[in-house]
Amino acid sequence: MLKRKHTIIVALLSLLVLTGGCNWKEKHQISKAKTRVKAILRGITENTANGNVDEQVAVCRWWKDVGIMISLDELSHASNEFDRWRLEGGIFRIQEFEILEARVVKDAKPVTVIVAVTIDGLPFSMKVPEGKTIRWGEWDEPFPDRD
Repeated sequence: MLKRKHTIIVALLSLLVLTGGCNWKEKHQISKAKTRVKAILRGITENTANGNVDEQVAVCRWWKDVGIMISLDELSHASNEFDRWRLEGGIFRIQEFEILEARVVKDAKPVTVIVAVTIDGLPFSMKVPEGKTIRWGEWDEPFPDRD
């Protein structure tokens, strides 16, 4: 019985070391936020192959991180707000983008990740709250360099 407890403890400690402790949840949240931002920016890139379909996906992912909205009223409202957000950032149509870095905002409710990107060579930061509308944010550290 003691040997079995020892084996379980060793296995759990090994798992913690391999996954970086509780860092796996944070890494997952960062990955989800980066994927969401990528889908949004891809949808407003000028050379997008699917045109309106990609832009509609961008609106839905920006608004609530959903694939599609059933309500035309909600889609219309979200689309207007999305246009306002893009104009505010000066990114109505873009040529290229690069996701540089992301980190979880501590103690934010809902879980929020701030994502640093370059869009057409200019630095931007976005606050990406889980299941909520993305807003422009401030990267409160020196802006990450491009790799």
